[in-house]
Amino acid sequence: MKYFLICCMVLSLALFTGCEDSNNITQNQQQVDGLSLLGLVDGRTMVYIQTDTAISYDPIAITTHDTTLSVLITGSGSDWIIHNGSNKIINLKTASSSIIQNGYWKKINGQDSLIYFASPPLIMERTLSSTLAWDYYTPFYNPDSVAIYFSFYHANFGFKVSKEYVGIESIITPAGEFNSYRFDLQIFTTNFGNDPIATSSEYYVPNIGLVKQDFNIGALRRSLILVSYTN
Repeated sequence: MKYFLICCMVLSLALFTGCEDSNNITQNQQQVDGLSLLGLVDGRTMVYIQTDTAISYDPIAITTHDTTLSVLITGSGSDWIIHNGSNKIINLKTASSSIIQNGYWKKINGQDSLIYFASPPLIMERTLSSTLAWDYYTPFYNPDSVAIYFSFYHANFGFKVSKEYVGIESIITPAGEFNSYRFDLQIFTTNFGNDPIATSSEYYVPNIGLVKQDFNIGALRRSLILVSYTN
């Protein structure tokens, strides 16, 4: 009976959330450069609350865990670095039509070293349209030959991703109320997988960056919410 009640509650919440999302989304096309959605400002710090919710059934339980995530952005011109705290991770390269992740950073003999991708994944198109969608693959990230990041910020290491622009959606976060640009992602284990193992929705605001992310894989529900940022 408990299992039945929990299933009903989860289903009702999902239906309500889905209706709410569809009512908030508009396909109004505003002239915005996709580059501005990444909020690339030298020295900018983005502080997020990451909430992991896991559902188990034997016994039935729902557990949550909150983590504070600090993201630092540095760079200028066409070269940018995304840090986890003080540690360099993602390297971005901007061009006239898109933004790519051309590599990642790791420590080699105690020094920060940039490892380039042979086929850089396309992170963001600079021109948005109602039919915008693309696929990309990001190689595995092994920062110190022991720990492996599978997902950090807007990177999904070791996965093929199908990314689609959905529209403009109004959202509220502790950092403020925004009209955000929503992208939906389907995440696959290989280039040959037909069924996604995970899904994600990313919400970007011009000249600020990523303000919200909802990531779902198996029994894990992860949300990333912007709490504060520096200009």
